Amino acid sequence: MPKKSFKVEINPEVIKYLRETSGWSIEEIAKKLKISIENYKEIEAGREFLTFQQIKQLSKLFQRPTSAFFLPQAPKELPISSAFRVLPKTEKRISKELLLAIRKAQYYQSIVNEIILDLNISFTPKIEKTKLEDNPIEVAIKERNESRIPIEKQYKFKDAYEAFNTWRKFIE
Repeated sequence: MPKKSFKVEINPEVIKYLRETSGWSIEEIAKKLKISIENYKEIEAGREFLTFQQIKQLSKLFQRPTSAFFLPQAPKELPISSAFRVLPKTEKRISKELLLAIRKAQYYQSIVNEIILDLNISFTPKIEKTKLEDNPIEVAIKERNESRIPIEKQYKFKDAYEAFNTWRKFIE
């Protein structure tokens, strides 16, 4: 016997925001909910409503808490650049997995920022600033000396992974 559910009036801007920031198209969601595209567009227009079961289903698809659907309005966030980590002449759409990873990273950053504020920790990065007018060769020499990774060692890297891991370890 199918579960009975009731329709819930929620802000259509919130539904649209959750869908878009999770990387789903209207067509994909309509198919997942087993409704027509036109019917789903009516939901995002606020002329039709989702059932609570559909909200729970979307919650799993979007990997968001069910409570997110009940926000009074969509949060104001800076958009992720459409050119973010995309090679030229490739699809400009960011994958759902990458969007989820970005959301998680932003969430973890917010937690760290709260902890830093709560513990009254002063945090200043140890990265020196350079100006466009600075001589790039002098800046490179200074950074190489700071890293203690001589050019001779770089020539001996087996592959790009070893180079990447060596530089990453220095930066961390």
